Amino acid sequence: MVTGIFSGTELENYLREAPAPDEALSIVVNRYAHDCFPHDLTFVRNLLAQYRSYRYFQDEEKLLWEPWTESPDLRNRLFELLSSSGRLDAQTGDAAAAGSGDRQSGLDHVGAEQSGSGAILRGVVPVAIAL
Repeated sequence: MVTGIFSGTELENYLREAPAPDEALSIVVNRYAHDCFPHDLTFVRNLLAQYRSYRYFQDEEKLLWEPWTESPDLRNRLFELLSSSGRLDAQTGDAAAAGSGDRQSGLDHVGAEQSGSGAILRGVVPVAIAL
């Protein structure tokens, strides 16, 4: 197993020096690396770029929900995506309801909506959003 030999940073360097021979394999390799090192944002950003280039928008959004709190650029990208699809107000409304004591919507009640082939998480938005 390659990941048993390398740390996340070493695997990043290895994949940069010896990239997958085609885009489809590159997605598979980056998904595997992300699964092994979920907090290594290099693999997240690689996957996001690949999802965008292949127009896998549902996979892109699903992935953005995972590390959105770990980096301001990923948070902003998620909020831009929600805003452009007209869902930011609904998400912040869920968070506001959670902050006002309505525990059935918002952060304490994270659900999933089915949208096409992927699940989209709802209700994972910080309560302290200043609009």
